[in-house]
Amino acid sequence: MEVLLSPDALRAARNLAGLSQRSLEDAAKVARSSIVAAESPNAPSSSTMVKLRSFYETRGMEFVGTVDLATGIPSGLGVRWRMPSQIPPSNEQDQIVHTEPSGLAFAAARGLLNLKQSDIVTLAKISEYKIRSLEAKRPVDEQSQKLLRTFYEINGIEFLGWGDVSRGVFYGVGVRRIG
Repeated sequence: MEVLLSPDALRAARNLAGLSQRSLEDAAKVARSSIVAAESPNAPSSSTMVKLRSFYETRGMEFVGTVDLATGIPSGLGVRWRMPSQIPPSNEQDQIVHTEPSGLAFAAARGLLNLKQSDIVTLAKISEYKIRSLEAKRPVDEQSQKLLRTFYEINGIEFLGWGDVSRGVFYGVGVRRIG
Protein backbone atom coordinates (compact mmCIF):
# COMPACT_ATOMS: atom_id res chain seq x y z
CA MET A 1 0.00 0.00 0.00
CA GLU A 2 1.41 3.38 -1.01
CA VAL A 3 0.91 6.15 1.51
CA LEU A 4 0.80 9.59 -0.07
CA LEU A 5 1.83 12.11 2.55
CA SER A 6 3.92 15.17 1.99
CA PRO A 7 6.62 16.20 4.47
CA ASP A 8 4.79 19.54 4.73
CA ALA A 9 1.51 17.89 5.74
CA LEU A 10 3.32 15.78 8.35
CA ARG A 11 4.96 18.88 9.88
CA ALA A 12 1.60 20.64 9.85
CA ALA A 13 -0.05 17.66 11.58
CA ARG A 14 2.61 17.58 14.28
CA ASN A 15 2.22 21.32 14.87
CA LEU A 16 -1.58 21.08 14.81
CA ALA A 17 -1.32 18.42 17.54
CA GLY A 18 1.05 20.68 19.49
CA LEU A 19 3.87 18.11 19.51
CA SER A 20 7.61 18.46 19.23
CA GLN A 21 9.56 15.84 17.30
CA ARG A 22 10.76 14.43 20.63
CA SER A 23 7.25 14.11 22.07
CA LEU A 24 5.99 12.59 18.79
CA GLU A 25 8.80 10.03 19.00
CA ASP A 26 7.54 8.90 22.42
CA ALA A 27 3.84 9.03 21.60
CA ALA A 28 3.97 7.39 18.15
CA LYS A 29 6.78 4.95 18.98
CA VAL A 30 8.70 6.08 15.90
CA ALA A 31 12.42 6.87 15.98
CA ARG A 32 13.18 10.57 15.89
CA SER A 33 15.52 10.06 12.92
CA SER A 34 12.56 8.56 11.02
CA ILE A 35 10.36 11.53 11.95
CA VAL A 36 13.05 13.95 10.76
CA ALA A 37 13.31 12.02 7.48
CA ALA A 38 9.52 11.96 7.03
CA GLU A 39 9.30 15.72 7.58
CA SER A 40 12.08 16.47 5.10
CA PRO A 41 12.48 15.74 1.38
CA ASN A 42 14.28 12.48 2.28
CA ALA A 43 12.19 9.42 1.58
CA PRO A 44 11.49 7.51 4.82
CA SER A 45 10.35 3.92 4.79
CA SER A 46 6.72 3.30 3.95
CA SER A 47 6.30 1.67 7.38
CA THR A 48 7.23 5.01 9.00
CA MET A 49 4.65 6.81 6.88
CA VAL A 50 1.98 4.24 7.76
CA LYS A 51 2.77 4.55 11.49
CA LEU A 52 2.67 8.36 11.43
CA ARG A 53 -0.53 8.50 9.39
CA SER A 54 -2.17 5.98 11.72
CA PHE A 55 -0.98 7.92 14.78
CA TYR A 56 -2.54 11.18 13.57
CA GLU A 57 -5.73 9.60 12.24
CA THR A 58 -6.45 7.70 15.47
CA ARG A 59 -6.19 11.03 17.29
CA GLY A 60 -8.87 12.57 15.07
CA MET A 61 -6.94 14.16 12.21
CA GLU A 62 -7.46 13.72 8.51
CA PHE A 63 -5.11 14.52 5.67
CA VAL A 64 -6.67 16.46 2.80
CA GLY A 65 -5.78 17.10 -0.82
CA THR A 66 -5.71 15.41 -4.17
CA VAL A 67 -3.16 13.98 -6.56
CA ASP A 68 -3.77 14.18 -10.32
CA LEU A 69 -3.36 10.58 -11.47
CA ALA A 70 -2.30 11.62 -14.98
CA THR A 71 0.47 14.00 -13.88
CA GLY A 72 1.16 12.97 -10.29
CA ILE A 73 0.87 16.62 -9.24
CA PRO A 74 -0.62 17.12 -5.77
CA SER A 75 -2.92 20.01 -4.88
CA GLY A 76 -4.67 21.24 -1.77
CA LEU A 77 -2.45 19.18 0.54
CA GLY A 78 -2.91 19.74 4.25
CA VAL A 79 -4.36 18.42 7.48
CA ARG A 80 -7.32 19.17 9.72
CA TRP A 81 -9.09 17.85 12.78
CA ARG A 82 -11.92 15.58 11.64
CA MET A 83 -15.30 17.27 11.39
CA PRO A 84 -18.22 15.94 13.44
CA SER A 85 -21.04 14.30 11.51
CA GLN A 86 -23.37 17.07 12.71
CA ILE A 87 -22.96 20.52 14.23
CA PRO A 88 -23.42 20.85 17.09
CA PRO A 89 -22.19 17.31 17.76
CA SER A 90 -24.40 14.88 19.66
CA ASN A 91 -23.49 14.16 23.28
CA GLU A 92 -21.77 10.90 22.27
CA GLN A 93 -19.66 12.79 19.72
CA ASP A 94 -18.72 15.53 22.18
CA GLN A 95 -16.25 13.15 23.80
CA ILE A 96 -14.46 12.26 20.54
CA VAL A 97 -14.67 15.51 18.57
CA HIS A 98 -11.70 17.85 18.83
CA THR A 99 -12.49 21.54 19.24
CA GLU A 100 -10.26 24.60 19.12
CA PRO A 101 -10.76 28.06 20.62
CA SER A 102 -9.74 29.66 17.31
CA GLY A 103 -10.14 28.78 13.65
CA LEU A 104 -6.59 29.90 12.93
CA ALA A 105 -4.00 27.12 13.20
CA PHE A 106 -0.95 29.35 12.88
CA ALA A 107 1.61 26.73 14.01
CA ALA A 108 0.24 24.24 11.47
CA ALA A 109 0.41 26.91 8.74
CA ARG A 110 4.04 27.56 9.57
CA GLY A 111 4.73 23.81 9.42
CA LEU A 112 3.04 23.54 6.04
CA LEU A 113 5.35 26.26 4.69
CA ASN A 114 8.39 24.71 6.43
CA LEU A 115 9.32 27.97 8.14
CA LYS A 116 10.77 28.71 11.57
CA GLN A 117 9.29 31.31 13.90
CA SER A 118 12.36 33.47 13.23
CA ASP A 119 11.57 33.33 9.49
CA ILE A 120 8.05 34.59 10.18
CA VAL A 121 9.44 37.47 12.27
CA THR A 122 11.48 38.63 9.29
CA LEU A 123 8.91 37.96 6.57
CA ALA A 124 5.70 39.07 8.33
CA LYS A 125 7.25 41.83 10.46
CA ILE A 126 5.65 40.58 13.68
CA SER A 127 7.54 40.07 16.93
CA GLU A 128 8.55 36.55 17.93
CA TYR A 129 6.66 36.99 21.21
CA LYS A 130 3.42 37.70 19.32
CA ILE A 131 3.98 34.80 16.93
CA ARG A 132 4.59 32.40 19.83
CA SER A 133 1.50 33.73 21.59
CA LEU A 134 -0.69 33.41 18.50
CA GLU A 135 0.56 29.87 17.84
CA ALA A 136 -0.21 28.97 21.47
CA LYS A 137 -3.70 30.49 21.06
CA ARG A 138 -3.05 33.12 23.72
CA PRO A 139 -4.67 36.54 23.29
CA VAL A 140 -2.71 39.07 21.26
CA ASP A 141 -3.83 42.31 19.66
CA GLU A 142 -6.21 41.91 16.75
CA GLN A 143 -3.88 43.74 14.34
CA SER A 144 -1.08 41.15 14.81
CA GLN A 145 -3.53 38.30 14.30
CA LYS A 146 -4.80 39.91 11.10
CA LEU A 147 -1.23 40.54 9.85
CA LEU A 148 -0.21 36.93 10.46
CA ARG A 149 -3.34 35.53 8.85
CA THR A 150 -2.84 37.76 5.81
CA PHE A 151 0.82 36.70 5.57
CA TYR A 152 -0.15 33.03 5.42
CA GLU A 153 -3.00 33.59 2.97
CA ILE A 154 -0.73 35.57 0.63
CA ASN A 155 1.69 32.65 0.80
CA GLY A 156 -0.93 30.13 -0.32
CA ILE A 157 -2.34 28.82 2.96
CA GLU A 158 -6.06 28.35 3.52
CA PHE A 159 -7.34 28.04 7.09
CA LEU A 160 -10.00 25.36 7.52
CA GLY A 161 -12.74 24.96 10.09
CA TRP A 162 -16.23 25.96 11.15
CA GLY A 163 -17.10 28.08 14.15
CA ASP A 164 -19.97 27.37 16.51
CA VAL A 165 -20.86 30.76 17.96
CA SER A 166 -23.21 29.33 20.59
CA ARG A 167 -20.42 27.18 22.08
CA GLY A 168 -17.49 29.47 21.25
CA VAL A 169 -15.52 26.66 19.57
CA PHE A 170 -14.26 25.69 16.14
CA TYR A 171 -14.49 22.25 14.49
CA GLY A 172 -12.35 20.80 11.71
CA VAL A 173 -9.56 23.31 12.28
CA GLY A 174 -6.60 22.85 9.98
CA VAL A 175 -4.68 24.17 7.01
CA ARG A 176 -4.06 23.34 3.37
CA ARG A 177 -2.16 24.78 0.45
CA ILE A 178 -4.10 26.57 -2.23
CA GLY A 179 -3.03 27.50 -5.73
